[in-house]
Amino acid sequence: EVGQPALAERYARFAVDMVPNSFAARILTATALRQQGKNFESEIQFRRALDVADTDAERQMARQSMRIVENTKKWSGNLTLGIAPTTNVGKVSSAQRLGTVFDDFLQNFSREEKPETATGVLYGATITRHFRGPANANLNFSLGQVRREYKATENNSTTTTFRFSSQTPATASGQSYLSYERILTDFANSPYSQRTSVTFGHVFRSFGDRRANGSIGIDQTKYVRTGTEAQKYRASLSHDLYASRLFSVSMSVSGSTSKSDAIDYTSDRVEVGARVSLSPPSTGWRFDLSVERGWEEWREKKDAFLERRKDLDLTTTLSVQNQNISFLGLTPALSITQQTRDSTVNLYDLESQDFFIGVSNAF
Repeated sequence: EVGQPALAERYARFAVDMVPNSFAARILTATALRQQGKNFESEIQFRRALDVADTDAERQMARQSMRIVENTKKWSGNLTLGIAPTTNVGKVSSAQRLGTVFDDFLQNFSREEKPETATGVLYGATITRHFRGPANANLNFSLGQVRREYKATENNSTTTTFRFSSQTPATASGQSYLSYERILTDFANSPYSQRTSVTFGHVFRSFGDRRANGSIGIDQTKYVRTGTEAQKYRASLSHDLYASRLFSVSMSVSGSTSKSDAIDYTSDRVEVGARVSLSPPSTGWRFDLSVERGWEEWREKKDAFLERRKDLDLTTTLSVQNQNISFLGLTPALSITQQTRDSTVNLYDLESQDFFIGVSNAF
């Protein structure tokens, strides 16, 4: 009923009671609730509409409606839950020899610390308060925590993040953003590091629908156990090479320089990356592939090593989900990450495959 959302809700709920799997009834109920400002109840009904949708057009309508709800909420939450198998739980070196000045002595002993496989549980939650302005301007405060737990507690980790972010009103020239993060990391159930990060960036359209994103930032990190402090200055640029609803390709380049009184945290790094996204029509499947190649060089050689440390690393991540499979807007997700590192100091050589099997947002 036009102008009578309460009455429309009454009739729509009656239709839902009669036919619980009716997409139209769920959409009408959700719309009537939203018009009355009942955003939480409206969101539940939109999520149920997505669950019972039969066609691509219905799924697209449900997701678009959910995005409208998400973009008007004052509070939002995000939940992560899944299992996280890995082939190298402690991220220990894959090298057979240590490559130190004490090799003649050490080679008489076998290395006791070797890569081990394990399956852990990854779970976490984030809550965000939104302050929204005109032309997509916004101000957000969020608090979240992610935990990764294994049978061997010395491999457990907890990351707690407080984040403030803001975006200026969008204009023809693009949109600027500023973020502040305070990140506390625990390993083996004890404090490990405290990091403060500030980032400023600008997103703009370059050619057609293709976008570019440039940013600069600074990180200040304190390592709790040793009291060591380090600073990192960074810059990055990413650009779409091709962008459409079904397929997109982007490239990125970034650089950073780290400074500290400790040799371990004084290095220069360059990283080049590529990202490909594919969404075959009428299937619900989405595939995201990212590849990052990094070069990092330390400024000084540690006395215990034969050479100054230089790393060449490669990280490849494939994520897969089918948005047509959902329950209350959550869909199963799978990600696989392959990480390799080749170092002049073979103590830092690394090979690892990490997996995540869980649920994510379907919107």
